[in-house]
Amino acid sequence: NKINAWAYHQYGAPVESICELDINGVSHFFYLVRRGYVDDTYGPVMYIEINGTQYYMSGKEEYSAVAKNTIDFGEHLANTVVSVKIDGALAPSVQLDANGQATVSYAGNTISYGIPYTQTIQLNTMDFPSERGSIMGQKKRWNKIWLRLVNSVLPFVNGRRVPTRYPVTPMDTMTPLVTGDMQISTLDWGDGDVLITNDLPYPLRLVGIYGELGSNQVG
Repeated sequence: NKINAWAYHQYGAPVESICELDINGVSHFFYLVRRGYVDDTYGPVMYIEINGTQYYMSGKEEYSAVAKNTIDFGEHLANTVVSVKIDGALAPSVQLDANGQATVSYAGNTISYGIPYTQTIQLNTMDFPSERGSIMGQKKRWNKIWLRLVNSVLPFVNGRRVPTRYPVTPMDTMTPLVTGDMQISTLDWGDGDVLITNDLPYPLRLVGIYGELGSNQVG
C-alpha cells in the first residue's frame, strides 16, 4: 500500500484497533479503539475515538434537537473538565458533576462537548551551511515566520498567537477559519526551534512554513 503521510501520537494507553473510512470521497473518518481504566468501580473500559471533518475533542459527544443548556457525558467521566461548542461557537469549558452532567453557559440547538487536547507540531532544528560549515552550534532566531493555513484556526507559535477574534465577529458566533498566511515576528533567540500548538476544538491545517532565519556566532 502507498503511504501518503505519517504522524506520531501519544494516547497514554494501548491501542487495540484503528481504521479509516472514506465515504464516497466526501467524508473521511478515522476510528481508534484504545484501552483505558477509570477507577475501581468501573474498571477497564474501551474508548472509541472518532476523528472526522469536525471532531476535535477526545470522546466527543453531540446533542442536536430542541435548544437546551445541559449536557450528560456519563458517570465514568465525573468531575472531568470538558470543552464545549454551542451551535458551532466555542463556549466556556465546564466541569462535569458527580453524575457526569453539567450546565453550559447558554442554550443551543447543537451542543458538542468532549475532553480537550492540544494539537502539537514540533519542527526539527534548522541547519544551513556557513563559513564554519554549519549553523547548528550558533544561536538562531526567526526574524519573521509565516504559516500557510487552509481552513484553519490560528495556532500558537512558540507560545505566541495573533488575535483570534475581531469586533466584526458577533458574540456567540464561531470565528471564521483562516485560509492564507499567518505572520509571527521576532521570536526569541535560541536553537531556532519552532513549536506550533492549537488548544481549540477546531482544525489546524498547516500546509507550509517559511520565513527569515538569523544566526549569531557563538565563541
